[in-house]
Amino acid sequence: MRKGEKLEIQYYSREKWFEWNDIIAQNLDLRGNDQSLYLFADAHVALLETLWAYSRQYVVKRKLYYVRGLSPYFDACLKFLIGQGFEIFEIDIDKALYDENWIEKLDHTVLAVLFAKDIPFLGTFYEWESLKKKLTEKRVFQIEVVHNSHYIQGITNSDNPYHIKIHDFLGEAALGVLGKRTQFEAIISTSMNWQNFSSTNLLSKIGNTKEIHSLVEKFEQQLPEETWKLPSSETRYFDRAVFSWKDMEASAIIDCLEEIYPNMDMGKIQTPSLVYWGSLRSMDWLLYVTGMDKEIVRGLIVVDQECLQWPKFTENLLNARKQVLKLQNG
Repeated sequence: MRKGEKLEIQYYSREKWFEWNDIIAQNLDLRGNDQSLYLFADAHVALLETLWAYSRQYVVKRKLYYVRGLSPYFDACLKFLIGQGFEIFEIDIDKALYDENWIEKLDHTVLAVLFAKDIPFLGTFYEWESLKKKLTEKRVFQIEVVHNSHYIQGITNSDNPYHIKIHDFLGEAALGVLGKRTQFEAIISTSMNWQNFSSTNLLSKIGNTKEIHSLVEKFEQQLPEETWKLPSSETRYFDRAVFSWKDMEASAIIDCLEEIYPNMDMGKIQTPSLVYWGSLRSMDWLLYVTGMDKEIVRGLIVVDQECLQWPKFTENLLNARKQVLKLQNG
C-alpha cells in the first residue's frame, strides 16, 4: 500500500445519511418539528421510495392521480406501480388548475396526487396553492416535483402536513422537504453509501441563478415571425430563452452553433429533439403540455441567458437557421 492510500474496509456508516440531512437542513434553515428534510440519490429514486413506503403503510389506498405533461419522472415511476396493483389516473394541466370537481370525487382509496412546480426545458411554472389546500382538506398526500425553481427562488419551509416537495438536482441528488404527516422510514436511502457525498456544490446552486428579464425578452422579440414562442399568458422564469422552428430539426441548429462557438459551453443550449437525445419516445410527456405538438418539440431550442451575451449570438443563430434550411432544401 502506497503512502496516502486508505485501507479498503467493506463497511460504511448508515448514520451518514442522517448527518447530511441535518447539515443541509441547518444550511437552508429548514429544521423544525413539523417538517423533515430527506436526501435522495435522485428524483426518480425519491418518487419510488416515497410512494412505495406509503403503499406499505396505507395498504387500502391503491389509487394514484398525476398531472401529466409536467415531468419525465412520473411515467417510469408509475409504470412500475401499475405492476404492483395500483390504479393510475391522468389529469390534464388545465383541469388540475381550474376544475375542482375531480377533487371532490376523490375517496379514501386515493393515496396521493403527483404534480410538478415547473416544466423542464420550458421553464414555465404553476401555482398549486388552491389544489394543495383542497387535497389537504381531504387528507390526500401531495407529491410535488421541483425541477428548476430552487435554483432561482431557493428552498422554503413546508407548513402543509400532507405535502412533500422533491427538489431535483439532475442526478447529483434530490432533496425532499416533507410535511409532518408525509414522513416515513427511508429504507433505500439510509442503506446507501453517503461517505463520499458532499453538499457544497449542491448548496451553492440553490437560489444562485439570476433572471435577466429584459435580455431574454429582447432576444425573443428579435426572432423572425415564423418562430414559435411561449405564450405571453404563461408564467415562466426568465433565466432562459425558449423558442421553436417547426420546419427544422433543432439539433442541426445546435451543431452549427457548436462550430461557430468551439470554446463555449454548448451544454447551455438544449433541445428535447429525439435526434439529440437518441432515445425512442423519451419526450412524449411534453406533448401533453397545452399548445405543444411533435413539430414544436422537434424544433424546440432552449438557450441559457448567458449564451445571449455571446458575441453576435442572435446574428449567428439566424445565420445557422439559414444554413440548415439551405441544406434541407438542397
